[in-house]
Amino acid sequence: HERLDRSLWRLCLSELLRHCGPPFSSSFCLPVLDLLVQTINTQGQWLQKSTKEPDSRRLRLLIERFIEESSSFCDAPREPPAEVMHLCQMLTRKLQAVDALSPQE
Repeated sequence: HERLDRSLWRLCLSELLRHCGPPFSSSFCLPVLDLLVQTINTQGQWLQKSTKEPDSRRLRLLIERFIEESSSFCDAPREPPAEVMHLCQMLTRKLQAVDALSPQE
């Protein structure tokens, strides 16, 4: 069940991230960034850069793209809010920490 749940979660999150593009409003951006923090906290080891699993690799790239776009385009043409920038920086650090863990088989 856990593997199926993880696969379904990755699919749903991938589809959400794949279909959204900038510019974002902070009312959209903040909940998605919070969701990504929770996902990395609970499933981070499956999102390592070195993973061989195609779904995990694709989701990792989508997460990185969303972080990058959020930190550039959230609430455009104004600067992104400080809270958005904080979450983007936190997510980047969390992904780096995940990559430092032992690889998953």
